[in-house]
Amino acid sequence: MHQATLDLEADTTAPLGTACGPQRPGRGSGSARFAPPGPLPHASAYCPVTRQALGPNDAVAPMPMRLSEEHPPARDNLVLASRSAAQARAGLTAAQIVQQAERMQREGLSTHSGLDAAAWARLASLTTLATPLPQLQAVRVPLRALPPAGARLRNPVQALQAALTQGLCLPGWSRRAAAIADALPQAALRHDFNLFVGALAARLMAIALDADEIEQQWAMEDAWADGRVQRRWAQFAIQLDAAQCRALLARVQRCCRQAMLPRRHEARGAEGRAVPPRLPLQRSMRSPTSMRPQTSRPTSQRLVTAPSANRSLPSSCWSPSR
Repeated sequence: MHQATLDLEADTTAPLGTACGPQRPGRGSGSARFAPPGPLPHASAYCPVTRQALGPNDAVAPMPMRLSEEHPPARDNLVLASRSAAQARAGLTAAQIVQQAERMQREGLSTHSGLDAAAWARLASLTTLATPLPQLQAVRVPLRALPPAGARLRNPVQALQAALTQGLCLPGWSRRAAAIADALPQAALRHDFNLFVGALAARLMAIALDADEIEQQWAMEDAWADGRVQRRWAQFAIQLDAAQCRALLARVQRCCRQAMLPRRHEARGAEGRAVPPRLPLQRSMRSPTSMRPQTSRPTSQRLVTAPSANRSLPSSCWSPSR
């Protein structure tokens, strides 16, 4: 199972799953296996910035790219990207990349340093995920790229953002969203959360029913190109502090872990032996009746404290630990 890590406090991490899944046959064999020693990036069949299939040609040749210039090139700070993406990223801080992405959009520029506007937006998302930012700045960055496998996430609000995005692509999302809203301490916060869920869910409903895993991941990322989704998220998330983001992330993990538990009659094979559960495809959630936004219900249990920073989170937000 692909996973990233959330840097809750100095020198403490907890696993956080990502939505990277197996590739369609003929598109590559998925994640490559790297052998120690030495820091090596986690592999994918596609460049997370340009979305081009990695290959032998010079521009798409795979090479390690550092996510944050502020941290050493360790395994949790590297991703395998195309040569063109790595060269465009080289020497730039996360702030400079964000500025370039905003300039591309503001001025309608087609390309800069070999990358188009969408690629710069994805690069900005990747680099800010791995760079400690003030809460106000982290909230402003659209999640145009989900966390790479093995990357260390430095901003709890962005970890929560990624977890909620993935969670809305699984069956039972509306019930989980209502339970998460019930955990919020103020009515205004619950209202803003429900507005965000409605905006993002509307975009995710458009994912093609026959989309494979990588196409679903890209569709989740592209949903954040919608200005309404970003505005609704910022309106909600700006009211949270880091401790509340951690506590809410733990609740999201807990709700989804319970939702993914196999039914008793599905948990054993024909001969009575335990078998791993079959995880539903993300597209299975898009039935007309299940996509209705729900309002929060009153509850006496509100989100008031954050979990311990050393508490282990499951290896995936939305599936059982493996």
